[in-house]
Amino acid sequence: MDTDFSGFNIVNHRKRILAALLDICFFMAIYFFFIYFFRINFDKKINIIDTVLFYLSQSYFFLGSTSFGKKILGLYVIDSRTLIPVDFWTMILREIAKGISISILLLGIVNILINRKKQGWHDLLNNTYVIDSKQNDISCYWVSIFLIITLTSINYILINSLVLIN
Repeated sequence: MDTDFSGFNIVNHRKRILAALLDICFFMAIYFFFIYFFRINFDKKINIIDTVLFYLSQSYFFLGSTSFGKKILGLYVIDSRTLIPVDFWTMILREIAKGISISILLLGIVNILINRKKQGWHDLLNNTYVIDSKQNDISCYWVSIFLIITLTSINYILINSLVLIN
């Protein structure tokens, strides 16, 4: 059940997981697009290029205090002190903190399940909440599932095309 906090609906963990899956699928589609169409060999530069592509692919959405997956689901990131949408740089710092919290045995992400305000470590470090603007809109779940299947299919086709080319 969603928790109501200060007039905002704090998002549940299911929607946050779905948004993360959408973000991953979106990023992978862009990643394989670059590999396929530009014939970029990422073998030696994979960590730097992965990071740059991720932030470039999300930067448009970060300007709106959201990410690709969050935007589809109607989720936004707000400052826990001012209750207004966060800025671009807070979104970047939040993503860096998310990477750190994931790398420590996923404990920062598990915190979302046990924290009353559904905050991961990256939210706590940056004083943010993820709020739900479409609390009971079931259609966003179906759209998300469709997009995940579509983006996964595109990734599969691009991967297979790369294998056939090489």
